[in-house]
Amino acid sequence: MKGLLHIGMPTARASAIRDMFLADKSNNFYLGKGPTSHVPSQVQFALETELLQIPSYHYNSDLVATVFRLGLESAAENGADVLIVSDDNIVSQSGDGYDSHMTRLKAVMPEDTVVVLVIREQLDFLRASYKHALVHDGLRASFDNFVKYQLLRGSKGLMSCLDHVSLAGVAAAHFHKLEIVLYEDLAANPRALHDVLEGHGIEVDAELTDVENELSDAEAYHFQRLYLRQGIDLSGDRSLAFGSDDMTTLEANRPIFDDLLQAEEVRVGSIMALVGAAKEALKNEPDVSLDYSLSEQTEALLFPFLLQVNKRMVDIMGLPLEARGYMLPEAEEAAPAELDS
Repeated sequence: MKGLLHIGMPTARASAIRDMFLADKSNNFYLGKGPTSHVPSQVQFALETELLQIPSYHYNSDLVATVFRLGLESAAENGADVLIVSDDNIVSQSGDGYDSHMTRLKAVMPEDTVVVLVIREQLDFLRASYKHALVHDGLRASFDNFVKYQLLRGSKGLMSCLDHVSLAGVAAAHFHKLEIVLYEDLAANPRALHDVLEGHGIEVDAELTDVENELSDAEAYHFQRLYLRQGIDLSGDRSLAFGSDDMTTLEANRPIFDDLLQAEEVRVGSIMALVGAAKEALKNEPDVSLDYSLSEQTEALLFPFLLQVNKRMVDIMGLPLEARGYMLPEAEEAAPAELDS
């Protein structure tokens, strides 16, 4: 059986890729985020709790190996050709979490596994992450302060996702087959990922939708303005950071977690109401955008790092980053040749 490991990045069509795997009707065994009702619950639990969340000192590698082996045997008996694991949070683990999780995945994935990493131009990624924090976390800071905060956190925050060289290097150190797909190519050609997978003998029948889940810059501008005007708090209890999959768990255990569920439903309801109002406001004022300006101090901290990373990606991977709008150093002019007198 072949293996396909999609490790992210966040905000790089990760949800659309997951939905494509979920909708796929070919002989593939999908394991990852989403309502994977076709997957044995023990295998899903092993992925979501033991494999990707438990700290190293609590990790039961024997248990996970046994559960995955049984799951793969069941998948093979049902005619599955490919085991697909998809989780965009793998690359965003802080500290040694990313490397540790790749080590764990290497131990349970099929020997013939290809890793797919979708990268996105870093400033565009930061803008998308800012919009996500604005809408889903109730962020009130400016974009410049948001980026400064990420710089301050270093590898504990989004900065780890900006270092595409390190992301690719860790993946390649554990798996022999690594494919880097540009977000910009997926946006232009929804079948770009299919073409890459077919080169490894992996077929996916479902199509990647061209619908973006994030708000447009203009919609986010109106959302922010309405949010600040309302004076409400959308952040919730940030020590309890619920995701969409957590809501499914809360629903399934409503008698126990009813108070948590109700509080989160109110928060999400407020967010959706503001999103709807922002879309209405856009009709009357369409030519607006969030303020993505950066101070000279922030640029001086961020830009040299991005230039170095992108240059190394071009030199090592041969990716057409300049043509896709990535920040690269200006080409140095060749020194004029000296003629012998």
